[in-house]
Formats: sequence, structure tokens, C-alpha cells
Amino acid sequence: MVKKEWFTTDSSKSKLESIYSLIAYLVLLFTVVFIVIKWSNVPEIIPTHFDALGRVNDTGSKWLVLIFPAILYVTVSLFNFFKKHPEWANYPSRVNESNANEFWAINRETISNLSSSAILFFSIATFNFISSAIGCVDFINGYSFIILLIVLFIFPVIIQIVKMKKIK
Repeated sequence: MVKKEWFTTDSSKSKLESIYSLIAYLVLLFTVVFIVIKWSNVPEIIPTHFDALGRVNDTGSKWLVLIFPAILYVTVSLFNFFKKHPEWANYPSRVNESNANEFWAINRETISNLSSSAILFFSIATFNFISSAIGCVDFINGYSFIILLIVLFIFPVIIQIVKMKKIK
């Protein structure tokens, strides 16, 4: 069982975490600015779902676009909360007092990466929805959307699992 005392309270970010955060928050800022700039051009009814070939198969109110920033706010807040509570994470049974901080560092890096990935993913989705609604060419279809999901969420987790396996 993992004990809270095993983890240091050092909250300084690694260089990689800082890079993830900087890029993510710049993308988030760009997304909010993009929504504000394009809002008056967005029709009341917009595409809200696309098939695997990128064809629209559902529509909804333009106000649905605002769900993405709301989801991001909640998601990033939860990730930040969990970074402050490393003892709640799921660790291998071999974690002990001597290696807990190594596991915590990888856990924090994973959470930072996933938080940044969520921001990037929802920003791309927002850009795609608005671009499609105002008549611009969609730059992402169903297949590239799946590839994007894998690259942003699955690969980083696999990389972190491999890093954790190397800890003695």
C-alpha cells in the first residue's frame, strides 16, 4: 500500500512538464481567441458529428462549441488536483519508500502530458467544428481523428508505463 508520507512535497515542475504546460496554455488561449473572433460568423446550426470520412451526420446549436472550453476547464482542474495527491494514483506493487518519488515524478509527467493532450485535442476539435460551420475545409476526418487520439493519449501512457517498468 502506498503511503502519503513516501512522497516529497516538492511541487516544482520538470522541464518537460513546463514545456507541456506552456504549449497547452498557448493553444488554449489561441482557441478562446479563435472562438471570440469567429463567433459572429458561426451560423446558429453547426455540424456536431462527422462520420469516418468526415461527412456531417449530425447538427446542433453553435452554443455547443462552448462545451469544449468548459470540459477543458474541468479536466485540467481535475488533473491539477490529482498532481497534488500522488498517493491516489495507481502504482505497481513494488513501489516503496525508496522509489516512491521516482514513480511520483513519472505520474506527474503523465498527468501533465494528458492534460496538455486534452487541451490540444479539444482545441483541434473546436477549430474543426467552427471551420466546418463557416464553410472552410475540414482538416481532420474520422480516421485522422482516431490517429490523433492514439498519438495524444495512448502513446504517451505507453511510454510512461515503460519508464515505470525500469524503476527498481
